[in-house]
Amino acid sequence: MDGPDKKPPRIPDPRQYAIYLLARREYSIGQMHSKLLTKGYEPKAVNALIKALVNEGLLDDERFSRNAVSSMMRRKPAGRAYMLGYLQKKSIPREMALSIIDEFFGQVDEIEMAFKLLQSRARYLSKFDIETARRKAYNYLSRRAIGYNAAREAFEKLEFQESKPSKAESAPRRNEHD
Repeated sequence: MDGPDKKPPRIPDPRQYAIYLLARREYSIGQMHSKLLTKGYEPKAVNALIKALVNEGLLDDERFSRNAVSSMMRRKPAGRAYMLGYLQKKSIPREMALSIIDEFFGQVDEIEMAFKLLQSRARYLSKFDIETARRKAYNYLSRRAIGYNAAREAFEKLEFQESKPSKAESAPRRNEHD
C-alpha cells in the first residue's frame, strides 16, 4: 500500500509549528527548543526562531515560571524544593527559578499550606490510629517537599481525634470470672 501516490509526511515551517504549539499552551524557551529539535528542524534555524519568539514576547521563561508556580499552588500546593525541581524539569534556569520561588513563597505560610493539604486528606487519615495517621501525613507532606516542622504543626492543627482506640484497646475483653 506504500505506492508512488503516497506523499511523504509534511513538516511545516518551524515558525508555523511553534505558533501551533504556543496556541495550545505556554512553553519555556528550553521546552520549545527541545520540541523543535525533536521534530527534526535544523539547530541554526531553531536558535534563530527561538530568538525571534523571545523578542516578540511569545516565549518568556519568567512569565512561564510565574504562571506554572501559581497554577501548581492553586491545584496542589508544594514546598520550595518541589517547585524548584518542577521548574528545572521544564528547562528553567536555576537562578531564575529560585528568584521566582523566593518571591512567591515570601507570601505563603508553609504551615497553612500544609494544613490545607492535610484537610483534603482528613477523611482518609481518620481511618487510622493517631500514630499511623501522623506517619502517613508526614510522608505525604514530605513528598510535596513540606518541611518537618510545618508538617508537625499542621497535623497538630488538624484536630485529629486522639481518643480513637488502638487495635489492642478495641479487642473484646475477657471476663475474669470465665
